[in-house]
Amino acid sequence: NGVPLWYFVPRADSARAVGYFSTVPGMMDAFTTAFGPYPFDKVGYCITPIGSMEHQTMISYAQQLFTTESVAGSTAAHELAHMWWGDWVTCEDLGDAWLNEGFAVFSEMVYAEHLGGESGYLDFVRSTSQSYRTSVVPSEGMLPLHDFPRTPPSSNYPSTIYRKGGMVLVMLRDVMGDQPFFDGMKEYGRRHAYANASTEMFQSVMEEFHGGGLDWFFDEWVFKPGYPVYQLQRVVDASG
Repeated sequence: NGVPLWYFVPRADSARAVGYFSTVPGMMDAFTTAFGPYPFDKVGYCITPIGSMEHQTMISYAQQLFTTESVAGSTAAHELAHMWWGDWVTCEDLGDAWLNEGFAVFSEMVYAEHLGGESGYLDFVRSTSQSYRTSVVPSEGMLPLHDFPRTPPSSNYPSTIYRKGGMVLVMLRDVMGDQPFFDGMKEYGRRHAYANASTEMFQSVMEEFHGGGLDWFFDEWVFKPGYPVYQLQRVVDASG
């Protein structure tokens, strides 16, 4: 769609980079379909010694990933998604950081769906949910997504806002249905483009497209900690 894609790599790796970054146009296709047009005039990836981090129109990308993966994958998709959720719309303060990080994890799932259809999406959903319950909760405890504590075992960017945040959007999509959900996401972006937004602002837009209140959902999943735990019992009578 006329958006230049730039890649800055060590000269010796330039030929390999052509194949490695061949997946990025597919990420752009997935995200522009789901969230609306790319909001800037270019995007690039720059190989850096450590760490991957989005910066508006230019993503620093860890050398380790570039040298160990065959093609750019979830991390590249996550950082690209921040061009929409983080740079196009920026959370109002750190207490709303799930609007950046949870949205980017959900975007990884959107890309998985672009690649593998419903089964690819659901596989990513299951692994994210399991990781949250079996790894994140034991190490961080149960945290709310909004206005989470920042003292240990939490931090300024706890894993909860990433993985639980992504899962909450999965559930909201299921509650609203695909068309209203993605129409709401697009409108949330347009309404708060190049500005700041809060969780309450996001909820307000999604309620418009849902056609009803969502306090019951946001109170339980965003503003309060925890997740449901079910106990199942199977009883078989004498007749089998």
